[in-house]
Amino acid sequence: MTSNFSKYRTKGLIIIYSIFFVRGFFYSFILLISILGFSDQAKSSEEKSITFETSELTIVTAGNRYRFWVEVAQSVAQRQQGLMGRQEMLADRGMLLDFGFLQQVHMWMKNTYIPLDMVFLDEVGNINAIATETTPFSIDIISSPSPARAVLELNGGTVSRLRIKVGDKVFHRIFQP
Repeated sequence: MTSNFSKYRTKGLIIIYSIFFVRGFFYSFILLISILGFSDQAKSSEEKSITFETSELTIVTAGNRYRFWVEVAQSVAQRQQGLMGRQEMLADRGMLLDFGFLQQVHMWMKNTYIPLDMVFLDEVGNINAIATETTPFSIDIISSPSPARAVLELNGGTVSRLRIKVGDKVFHRIFQP
């Protein structure tokens, strides 16, 4: 009779341990899903919380001076965000992406709704290259033909309308010694 009791007790323990195992696995799975969900929420709120300092910028051409208010993107996160997700931008606005030093710069238009003119600038603010009317949402790479310190992004068509050319000068605090 003792052996029957041990046999039933062993089966009972196996069932109880199985229930605990399945329950533990289930709660672990729910916890993992929750963590992944909160991670995605944190990531999207982090992207939304990226802010930019706004400052004045002046472009001097052969015959005119043009003033813009630009958002300055200096951190990696700011430069990665750039103008992505924006559906419009006022005519006297733009974004200045500051890389901090001369380097080969590669840009794209992924998740960018607005056609842009990209003005590539050297370490003192001279315009050394221009890409006009870039294609929204394109993942084609737009590279500076020579090293650039910064890229000024303006609404598409601005460069043509204002007759901005390679060799013109941009004045902004990032170009101060």
